[in-house]
Amino acid sequence: MTESHVPWELTRFHDRYVNVNGVRTRYWQVGDSGPAVVFVHGIGASVEYWVRNLAAVAGHFRVYAVDIVGFGRTDKPHGFDYNLNNVADFMAGFLDAVGLDSVHWVGNSMGGLVVMVTAVRHPRRAQSVALVDSAGFGKQVTWLFRLMSIPLVGELMVNLGDKGMRYLMRHLFAAPHDVPSSWISALVDIMRQPDSRRAFLEVLRAGIDVWGVKRHIVDIVPHLMDLYDFPTLVVWGRQDRILPFEQGLDALARIPGAQLHVWDGAGHLPMLEKAASFNRVLLTWLDEVSSLPQVTRPPASVTNGGLSSAIPPPPQGAEPWPSPKFW
Repeated sequence: MTESHVPWELTRFHDRYVNVNGVRTRYWQVGDSGPAVVFVHGIGASVEYWVRNLAAVAGHFRVYAVDIVGFGRTDKPHGFDYNLNNVADFMAGFLDAVGLDSVHWVGNSMGGLVVMVTAVRHPRRAQSVALVDSAGFGKQVTWLFRLMSIPLVGELMVNLGDKGMRYLMRHLFAAPHDVPSSWISALVDIMRQPDSRRAFLEVLRAGIDVWGVKRHIVDIVPHLMDLYDFPTLVVWGRQDRILPFEQGLDALARIPGAQLHVWDGAGHLPMLEKAASFNRVLLTWLDEVSSLPQVTRPPASVTNGGLSSAIPPPPQGAEPWPSPKFW
């Protein structure tokens, strides 16, 4: 199947809802047999960002895409502490709610960092990890997000509606004019929901300031690598203007045994822009890791004043690591 023949049609999928630790959570589910694969979106995104991938993967696997707490059509509770440990626990709670045990995780952008922390914090729930232009591998981030971190400026930018979303598309895609207007309109509709823009800015400002990605976010991955032991696929768009391609090279260097696939002519969302070839690469990877013997991993121990082993204890005599905000 060529890139142009992979459909963008959203009506092929149906919203389902489940209660995750008191949070009404939206998800899509496709496929009835095979190992489970869970897709996790990035900041300001939703299940719609996987519209060109789920059906292809569902031919071989049970596929789930979930709106993270605070995003999409999932609840956006006031006062929720958006730190990585809490969000990782939310993801594990989602697995419990839909009856899944150990899964293959696929995460884009912020969702990549979320699934890495989830895998380390809940090691028995992860068989493999696929990172799609993942956050966590550098300080550099688009100036657009840095501007949004400024009070009042961010509020103005997220209230630009359809025009603002189309401007954002210019940064997310290498070829934004190929993106159907119906897909963009669906995203605008989601952002018009009560509290969507508040939650988006709350999460963004927890991890980004005018200088770029905050240091406590950049420091997470080095800490994770001491405990990270999962087969990992890294994919990146060569023309990514949100998180530059060099961060993909850093991911390859940091993660033992990782594979890297790069798409020329793709931006921050290669799973949409190069859907046909992305689906082939992901399916090949999932077939390979699904055939590996299942590794029995011990549960993560709780250390450092309640932080899970996703953040290891500090050196003796040092100040405790902060509980990181997720981004």
